[in-house]
Amino acid sequence: MPRSDYLALWRRALPRELRQEATLPEDLVAFIAARLRPKDDAERVLLDEFVRAGINRREAALALAARCAGVLRQPADLAMTCVLFAALESSEAAAAVLAQTLRDRAEDFGKRLSRMRRRESRLAVAMRRHAIWCRRAALAWTDEVNVAFLREPQFWADAFKAIGSPLTLRHLKSSETVASQEVAGASLIVVAKIDPVGRDGAEFDEDYRRLTEPLPLRGEHIEPRRLRQQLIAEFPHFEAAIERIVGDLQLRRRAGARWARFRPILLVGPPGIGKTRFAKRLAKLLDTGYGEVAGSGSSDDRVLRGTARGWRGAQPALPLLVMLRCVCGNPVMLVDEIDKAGGSEHNGDVRRTLLSMLEPETARAWFDEALLAPADLSQVSWILTANDASGLSAPLLSRVAMVKAPPPLPETFDALLGSLLHSIAEELGVATRALPPLSERAREELRRAFAEKPDLRRVKRAIESALSAGAWPRSRSPRARTASPRQ
Repeated sequence: MPRSDYLALWRRALPRELRQEATLPEDLVAFIAARLRPKDDAERVLLDEFVRAGINRREAALALAARCAGVLRQPADLAMTCVLFAALESSEAAAAVLAQTLRDRAEDFGKRLSRMRRRESRLAVAMRRHAIWCRRAALAWTDEVNVAFLREPQFWADAFKAIGSPLTLRHLKSSETVASQEVAGASLIVVAKIDPVGRDGAEFDEDYRRLTEPLPLRGEHIEPRRLRQQLIAEFPHFEAAIERIVGDLQLRRRAGARWARFRPILLVGPPGIGKTRFAKRLAKLLDTGYGEVAGSGSSDDRVLRGTARGWRGAQPALPLLVMLRCVCGNPVMLVDEIDKAGGSEHNGDVRRTLLSMLEPETARAWFDEALLAPADLSQVSWILTANDASGLSAPLLSRVAMVKAPPPLPETFDALLGSLLHSIAEELGVATRALPPLSERAREELRRAFAEKPDLRRVKRAIESALSAGAWPRSRSPRARTASPRQ
């Protein structure tokens, strides 16, 4: 590869293509070292750390990128080449920088195209093609990030500014730092005081005392526009729901409430299109914590309401347990398949219990029968899902925004495949790049099955089978499976 091409690699090649070149990282080091001219002693120290393969090599590359970037909102190719090296060396911060920069580049092409009069000119066609490629590359780099880059308080431009030395990148990787920043910000005392009455009173006070102390309200670091981009890239068929949620976040920002919270929303659509996975992914990107109630098969409301003190195994309501587990006052709660929830007057009904939790006034002082005290659930964000909303009561429907969740279209397969691989990697506790690659045959088989029936559960199971096998089956016919090899 000609050395002049190195400067354009970050905007012309996908991660999997770059990783096929075993000597590329060292070639980039030599190329960057030959191009950089240290301006001061600090820059010389960084360059030395970068060239001699020290333990902080990736961080040194990012620090050098910060110094050689001319205008941060218009990244210089040499700066992004430094970032590319760090990403190839498994820096999640660098992969996040590349993903966001490529997204911004695609947006810029889109704006320029909208101002062009001749939309079918050769230049317009080339710009449209490159914008599509940038979005594809951005999604590929996003898959390289094990911890969602939207957790960071600022995006790549501010991250560059914050890097003063190779050792100061810790704030981009430490969830403890993010948590401490949020504790110093907005917080909520969920329970004023736990009633110590009864023989279990002292035990309850000790177990759930954290609820009487300020809990951080998270999501302050998230830019709603960036959240929208990430969710649309992964769930393009949920655009209506995403716009609703992001609109609420933006409105709260204008009103001065910067932590994440949105009004209750009901997603109505056929099974297997990713409604539950969408809720989990949203909670992870918001970094607010997540709890889930399965409506299907429930015969009472105990899992949601909790159980009264005095009963064996008594515990508070589920939202309070989620707050305690996540150390967060504004978790995302999912009530899955609310249309299938059962219950009765005697045993309680999830749908009726939800009414007081969804109503803002009653949620602020929701009485918990285990703590024997009012609890503030007003900052919980609720997502309900249903296959059919016709059987839901009018009081419940009046408390939620009902949004249709349509099946994904065939042309969204590539985006959804990346999202499903990311989900599988998270479940396995590994980075997406650690998964074995899918063969082209496997991808085509998956694409064909998805076009026939866009059931994401079915597609995900097929992906897991293909990854487990290491290769796509040569044939599905019984004859091919039972035939013995020719001697």
